[in-house]
Amino acid sequence: MTKETALPDFRNLGILLRAVLAAQAIVLAAALVAASGPVEALVVFLDYTAYFEPPLLTTLLLLLLAMPHLAALPVPGAYAIAVAIAAGSASLWH
Repeated sequence: MTKETALPDFRNLGILLRAVLAAQAIVLAAALVAASGPVEALVVFLDYTAYFEPPLLTTLLLLLLAMPHLAALPVPGAYAIAVAIAAGSASLWH
């Protein structure tokens, strides 16, 4: 039997920093794949970051504010609401 893991504590600044850094690493990898040289990779990275950062930061802020309520829910419900927050934030920004 496997134990379900709860959501990370989004009120912890270390977790927020790791989430942002992990997302930036993915954006950097995508920019390196899409670009043909280092200068173009920098330009593509900045373009991707400008598109990607606002919904990410909005999602993290909303999760930070919702964390006390999410912690009281059962794990599947908390996951569903966290995904809904992320999807709603992304759809509002784009």
